[in-house]
Amino acid sequence: MYDVILFTEGGDPLFQVARAVGAYKIASALRNEGYSVFVLNNFTHFIRKGNINQVLDKLIGENTLWAGFSSSLYMRKAKDVVRKKHSRDTIRKNILWTWPIEDEAIKDLTDYVRSKGVKTVYGGVMDTKRAEDVKDCIDYYIVGMAEVPAIDLTRDLRENKEVNYNKELGTTPHIIDYDTKGDLFDFRNSEINYIPEDFWGPEDAMGIEFGRGCIFRCKFCAYPLIGKKKGDKSFLRCKERIKEELLLNYELYGTTKYVIIDDTFNEQTEKLEIVAEAIEETGIKDLQFSAFIRIDLVAAFPEQIDLLRRINVCAWFLGVESLNLEAAKAIGKGCTREKIFDTIEQSKIAFDYKLSVFGSFIIGLPKDTKQTIQHWTQILFQRKDLFDSFSFSPLELGTASVLSQNAEFYGYDVNNEDNTWKNKDWDSDQAISLASELQNRVLVDYKVSSFMLMFYQALGFTFDELRNKTYDSLYDDEIIQYSRDYMEKTYYSKVESFLGLR
Repeated sequence: MYDVILFTEGGDPLFQVARAVGAYKIASALRNEGYSVFVLNNFTHFIRKGNINQVLDKLIGENTLWAGFSSSLYMRKAKDVVRKKHSRDTIRKNILWTWPIEDEAIKDLTDYVRSKGVKTVYGGVMDTKRAEDVKDCIDYYIVGMAEVPAIDLTRDLRENKEVNYNKELGTTPHIIDYDTKGDLFDFRNSEINYIPEDFWGPEDAMGIEFGRGCIFRCKFCAYPLIGKKKGDKSFLRCKERIKEELLLNYELYGTTKYVIIDDTFNEQTEKLEIVAEAIEETGIKDLQFSAFIRIDLVAAFPEQIDLLRRINVCAWFLGVESLNLEAAKAIGKGCTREKIFDTIEQSKIAFDYKLSVFGSFIIGLPKDTKQTIQHWTQILFQRKDLFDSFSFSPLELGTASVLSQNAEFYGYDVNNEDNTWKNKDWDSDQAISLASELQNRVLVDYKVSSFMLMFYQALGFTFDELRNKTYDSLYDDEIIQYSRDYMEKTYYSKVESFLGLR
């Protein structure tokens, strides 16, 4: 019987081996305050199996205060998803923007939780726009960084105190938004607190956070913690905490594969130096990392290449966005195409070609037209030796980004009802069509890359084997059955046995 239950999903509904780390970070913060927390990973598996209520009956007791749902990857209603806008996700035969089950199943779940007198909570890095969508399922809606609000909410519910929420908004669910940037949380000295019933295994890739937020203000970015001051160490984990986490995970679970969830891992060279030293002082060999990397910073500070090699960040996700310099400058990035290509080439040499590079591009940015994009993508397709994979997504406005909030200044006329846009050159429907057309050109050679290189090693492949495989080659019955057997053996059966359901 737990004080708090957190429901989360992985990042790939087909294989279900990718764990989102957000719920575990909230669980750690609560556990460090003395509360008991159970994280139910891939909880929709138990819904589909039909025993979710029996699982809840074992977890919920008189002491249970609330059940939380992660919004980072899911819980947008299926009927509200415009699937054609998410071209890169449909390429993976996988929509990351809605629950992998029917909407009604979520309502049944929250109804059952609430019938036991337990509050429901929704949280993640988003604004208040989804509050209307979840009002029938959710009591409290936490916006942004959630450690301190989660601790406060738990304490207030336990002590029967009035919960601190934004009464001015007057909405249902109640909006908790007083620490969206996490200023009240001591991130620098924060400790991860995993417990045996989290059921991690040596083949699992873990999420890890070395730094929080980003010093940049990319015009298309809607995350809350951007534009932090360079050199502000309050957003950087201290070396001792980093060492402790790596050592503890290795000693308890044999963990060697990590997905770094920092918004920009290489934002400061000093940060890379601290992480490299921490890793080397642990003495752990064969650690592997994937991360969001800004290639313009690697180009400006080439000493970062050696630091990234020492850390073994062997899978890079590059948000290049556009190879048209004018478009890149318009959104806060300004590295020339030639410099980007040369830096990737030098990096691959430094890694002895054991480096996977994924490039993400946005179709429809300011200063980019269909003609300019066709020009630079033609060059991009000719340099497949640099990018192991890349994806194209249409520009979406209507978020909290600078670009969305000042769309008219950047030349966009936005329809606020459906967030479609047009400018003097073209419109969002044309951008969507071009993004899909470009993505179709890379379908046959869309390699496994970036974060999935860490997660998918649980399917029985090595890093080198995976980076030479296409996503399509993974979608066969034998591998799918292997992943199901793996999850049953390493997680689902362990949860059920632990709860006395077997």
